[in-house]
Amino acid sequence: MIDNLLSKISSFLVREFEKAKATNKLGREWVGKEGLICMETSALLTIFLMLFCPVIWATVISLVCVFGKSVIDKSRGSEYESHDLICSMVGVVFGAILGAAHAAVVLL
Repeated sequence: MIDNLLSKISSFLVREFEKAKATNKLGREWVGKEGLICMETSALLTIFLMLFCPVIWATVISLVCVFGKSVIDKSRGSEYESHDLICSMVGVVFGAILGAAHAAVVLL
């Protein structure tokens, strides 16, 4: 009985681990180098703006810049603007989180 239970648990964990590996691979392929560059640039922009204004304003200004960049790129004929926009918005969120955490650590 215990062997049967351990076998079921083991097969379940192996199956779920394989699903997680496949999902991780698909995610890395979807984001790619271009997406990572968009995330990094947006996060750095947000953190830089936090030097001069509060977190919420830095986030709003960064989002306006990201949307403006997407509109300009779309008007120039870029095909992957939805991908870049999603990656840039994720970068803004990461930048806001990292900047706010850094400010909290410095202030406390």
